[in-house]
Amino acid sequence: MTKIPVTTVEGLYKLTELLALTATEDTDYAAEIKGADDRSYFIVDNSQGSAAVNISLVPGAFSAGDTKELGSVAKGKTALLYVDSAFSKTAEGVSISIAPAGVGTKLCAVEFLPASNN
Repeated sequence: MTKIPVTTVEGLYKLTELLALTATEDTDYAAEIKGADDRSYFIVDNSQGSAAVNISLVPGAFSAGDTKELGSVAKGKTALLYVDSAFSKTAEGVSISIAPAGVGTKLCAVEFLPASNN
């Protein structure tokens, strides 16, 4: 399973550059979300992709339950997936699947820690 880099946002009024996985030649991915209970999401950037991709939440190293098919992100589009921490069996991450692989889709994971004004 390939790891998606996680961008952690730790305060208000700060610009935070997104970390992205651009080499999506695999089908199974995981993001270690550790400190953002119900404040995390994935970005599926298929704006430069050569085909539509199907996205699913999948059980794995971090996730419990059954596979949950979420839908498709069309070629040339970007989608946001808000993640409920209930899908994380270890409270440390979420696993997703993307098919087909190798079409140029970029993946990001973001967690928001409790906001502070500093």
